[in-house]
Amino acid sequence: MKIFFTNLLTYRVYHGKLILLFTEVNVKGDFKQVNKGIKLFDSELRVMDLLWCEGELTALQIIAKLKDSIGWNRTTTYTIIRKCIEKGAVERIEPNFVCRALVSQNETQKFELEELKNKLFGGSRDLLVTALLNDEKLSDDEIKNLRECIKKFE
Repeated sequence: MKIFFTNLLTYRVYHGKLILLFTEVNVKGDFKQVNKGIKLFDSELRVMDLLWCEGELTALQIIAKLKDSIGWNRTTTYTIIRKCIEKGAVERIEPNFVCRALVSQNETQKFELEELKNKLFGGSRDLLVTALLNDEKLSDDEIKNLRECIKKFE
């Protein structure tokens, strides 16, 4: 049986920022929601890094890990987790307040890179890449990897 997919676009506003939600629906009626355009701040990225590296974690596990690594207290960590949930980046699963990332690290990297490109480089990819490469000497491996990457687009 072939499964056909269609995408539904919905949106919501979070603190004055438009968040687009793309929902993929297949013929069986299964839904997969993919969040795009979520701005995550450095503190929220700390929580997301844990979830991306380790998968689902309870809030208590996140609290313990962030207390050990950066010294956050329980209240601070719960607040950051709550913000991630409100933004649609993290899902809270009961019982035991289990947290699951709803956006992938790759999606977040793409979004942040696009924001940086538009904000500081007028949307220019070549200016962004040039700025990254100008200040430091590249290793032979980095040069080799960049050449291989460029060949894919030629």
